[in-house]
Amino acid sequence: MRIKSMVLVLLSSVFLCVCSAYCLTLTEKDNGSTVNVSVGQYLEIILASNISTGYSWNVVSIDPALLSQEGEAKYKQEVERIGGGGHTTFRFKAIEKGEASLTLAYYRIWEKSQPYEKTFTVTVSIN
Repeated sequence: MRIKSMVLVLLSSVFLCVCSAYCLTLTEKDNGSTVNVSVGQYLEIILASNISTGYSWNVVSIDPALLSQEGEAKYKQEVERIGGGGHTTFRFKAIEKGEASLTLAYYRIWEKSQPYEKTFTVTVSIN
């Protein structure tokens, strides 16, 4: 059931992203990769998360001269029960040519001295 939900979420996100503007959608499997986008193109990142644990995905490194975050991250619960997990979606826009590293981290914001539970990093090459 969870895989079916994730596939539906990914398909609907890809559809919405394509309908609104040219968009590249990334997931956890793209961690550590380099992606190519054009100026004006959108980059959407969808990562598994469970905010009921206190953990959340946050942007920890971005070059604001090259990439702009479009709105706040959006969380959607996939499992319809208390404590059920879901996914967080980020959207960025390429605003200038260049190469930027984008890093997101999964952590509890009040545990500043603790290491990140997970990280997601992608190098964005903007043409």
